[in-house]
Amino acid sequence: MAWWLLTRGERYEDRLVNVTILPSPIEMLKAFGPLHLDQALVRNVLTSIGRISLAFIMAVMVAVPLGVYMATFPPIASFFRPVTLVGSYVPTVVFIPLSIAWFGATEIQKIVFLFIVYFVALLPLVIKTVGDVPNAYLDVA
Repeated sequence: MAWWLLTRGERYEDRLVNVTILPSPIEMLKAFGPLHLDQALVRNVLTSIGRISLAFIMAVMVAVPLGVYMATFPPIASFFRPVTLVGSYVPTVVFIPLSIAWFGATEIQKIVFLFIVYFVALLPLVIKTVGDVPNAYLDVA
Protein backbone atom coordinates (compact mmCIF):
# COMPACT_ATOMS: atom_id res chain seq x y z
CA MET A 1 0.00 0.00 0.00
CA ALA A 2 2.82 2.40 0.87
CA TRP A 3 4.54 1.58 -2.43
CA TRP A 4 1.41 2.53 -4.37
CA LEU A 5 0.95 5.73 -2.34
CA LEU A 6 4.53 6.84 -2.96
CA THR A 7 4.32 6.18 -6.71
CA ARG A 8 0.76 7.18 -7.58
CA GLY A 9 0.15 9.89 -10.13
CA GLU A 10 0.07 10.07 -13.92
CA ARG A 11 2.69 12.76 -14.32
CA TYR A 12 6.13 12.51 -12.80
CA GLU A 13 5.60 15.84 -11.03
CA ASP A 14 2.59 14.45 -9.15
CA ARG A 15 4.57 11.63 -7.55
CA LEU A 16 6.22 11.73 -4.16
CA VAL A 17 9.12 9.56 -5.38
CA ASN A 18 10.71 9.90 -8.81
CA VAL A 19 10.05 7.03 -11.24
CA THR A 20 13.79 6.38 -11.71
CA ILE A 21 14.12 5.74 -7.98
CA LEU A 22 10.93 3.75 -7.38
CA PRO A 23 8.60 2.79 -10.23
CA SER A 24 4.98 1.95 -9.52
CA PRO A 25 3.80 -1.66 -9.16
CA ILE A 26 2.10 -1.51 -12.57
CA GLU A 27 5.29 -0.19 -14.21
CA MET A 28 7.23 -3.04 -12.63
CA LEU A 29 4.81 -5.62 -14.03
CA LYS A 30 4.96 -4.01 -17.49
CA ALA A 31 8.78 -4.11 -17.43
CA PHE A 32 8.95 -7.80 -16.56
CA GLY A 33 8.01 -8.96 -20.06
CA PRO A 34 10.75 -7.07 -21.91
CA LEU A 35 13.30 -7.96 -19.24
CA HIS A 36 12.43 -11.64 -19.41
CA LEU A 37 11.98 -12.01 -23.17
CA ASP A 38 14.07 -9.32 -24.86
CA GLN A 39 16.97 -8.97 -22.43
CA ALA A 40 17.21 -12.63 -21.30
CA LEU A 41 17.00 -11.95 -17.57
CA VAL A 42 16.82 -15.58 -16.48
CA ARG A 43 19.63 -16.70 -18.81
CA ASN A 44 21.88 -13.91 -17.54
CA VAL A 45 21.10 -14.75 -13.90
CA LEU A 46 21.95 -18.42 -14.49
CA THR A 47 25.19 -17.44 -16.24
CA SER A 48 26.18 -15.27 -13.27
CA ILE A 49 25.35 -18.01 -10.77
CA GLY A 50 27.44 -20.49 -12.76
CA ARG A 51 30.37 -18.08 -12.97
CA ILE A 52 30.27 -17.37 -9.24
CA SER A 53 29.93 -21.06 -8.35
CA LEU A 54 32.84 -22.10 -10.56
CA ALA A 55 35.13 -19.42 -9.15
CA PHE A 56 34.18 -20.31 -5.58
CA ILE A 57 34.76 -24.03 -6.11
CA MET A 58 38.16 -23.33 -7.67
CA ALA A 59 39.11 -21.02 -4.79
CA VAL A 60 38.09 -23.63 -2.23
CA MET A 61 40.09 -26.30 -4.06
CA VAL A 62 43.22 -24.14 -3.83
CA ALA A 63 42.73 -22.24 -0.55
CA VAL A 64 41.77 -25.15 1.71
CA PRO A 65 44.79 -27.41 1.03
CA LEU A 66 47.18 -24.46 0.97
CA GLY A 67 45.69 -23.08 4.19
CA VAL A 68 45.99 -26.46 5.90
CA TYR A 69 49.64 -26.76 4.83
CA MET A 70 50.40 -23.20 5.90
CA ALA A 71 48.81 -23.74 9.31
CA THR A 72 50.58 -27.03 9.98
CA PHE A 73 54.01 -26.59 8.39
CA PRO A 74 55.94 -23.42 9.31
CA PRO A 75 58.34 -23.56 6.31
CA ILE A 76 55.41 -23.55 3.89
CA ALA A 77 53.78 -20.71 5.83
CA SER A 78 57.03 -18.72 5.66
CA PHE A 79 57.29 -19.30 1.92
CA PHE A 80 53.73 -18.11 1.14
CA ARG A 81 53.43 -15.42 3.83
CA PRO A 82 54.58 -12.49 1.58
CA VAL A 83 51.93 -13.36 -0.99
CA THR A 84 49.20 -13.62 1.62
CA LEU A 85 50.20 -10.34 3.26
CA VAL A 86 50.13 -8.48 -0.05
CA GLY A 87 46.78 -10.05 -0.98
CA SER A 88 45.16 -9.21 2.33
CA TYR A 89 46.08 -5.52 2.34
CA VAL A 90 45.37 -4.73 -1.32
CA PRO A 91 41.75 -3.77 -2.05
CA THR A 92 40.12 -6.34 -4.30
CA VAL A 93 39.06 -3.65 -6.76
CA VAL A 94 42.72 -3.35 -7.76
CA PHE A 95 42.56 -6.84 -9.26
CA ILE A 96 40.00 -5.77 -11.90
CA PRO A 97 42.42 -3.93 -14.22
CA LEU A 98 45.10 -6.51 -13.50
CA SER A 99 42.83 -9.38 -14.54
CA ILE A 100 41.67 -7.46 -17.62
CA ALA A 101 45.30 -6.89 -18.60
CA TRP A 102 46.05 -10.59 -18.22
CA PHE A 103 42.94 -12.12 -19.79
CA GLY A 104 41.12 -9.33 -21.64
CA ALA A 105 37.44 -8.58 -21.08
CA THR A 106 36.32 -12.19 -21.43
CA GLU A 107 34.44 -14.77 -19.41
CA ILE A 108 37.73 -16.20 -18.15
CA GLN A 109 38.69 -12.77 -16.77
CA LYS A 110 35.48 -12.61 -14.75
CA ILE A 111 36.04 -16.08 -13.32
CA VAL A 112 39.70 -15.32 -12.51
CA PHE A 113 38.76 -12.07 -10.79
CA LEU A 114 36.14 -13.83 -8.65
CA PHE A 115 38.64 -16.61 -7.91
CA ILE A 116 41.20 -14.07 -6.65
CA VAL A 117 38.61 -12.34 -4.48
CA TYR A 118 37.40 -15.60 -2.95
CA PHE A 119 40.94 -16.94 -2.51
CA VAL A 120 42.11 -13.80 -0.71
CA ALA A 121 39.11 -14.06 1.62
CA LEU A 122 39.27 -17.83 2.22
CA LEU A 123 42.97 -18.42 2.81
CA PRO A 124 43.28 -16.47 6.10
CA LEU A 125 40.07 -18.07 7.37
CA VAL A 126 41.38 -21.57 6.68
CA ILE A 127 44.74 -20.80 8.29
CA LYS A 128 43.07 -19.38 11.40
CA THR A 129 40.57 -22.22 11.68
CA VAL A 130 43.21 -24.94 11.38
CA GLY A 131 45.49 -23.06 13.76
CA ASP A 132 42.70 -22.82 16.34
CA VAL A 133 42.29 -26.60 16.63
CA PRO A 134 43.11 -27.52 20.25
CA ASN A 135 46.26 -29.56 20.78
CA ALA A 136 44.25 -32.22 22.61
CA TYR A 137 42.52 -33.12 19.35
CA LEU A 138 45.84 -33.26 17.53
CA ASP A 139 47.28 -35.53 20.22
CA VAL A 140 44.31 -37.89 19.94
CA ALA A 141 44.59 -37.98 16.14
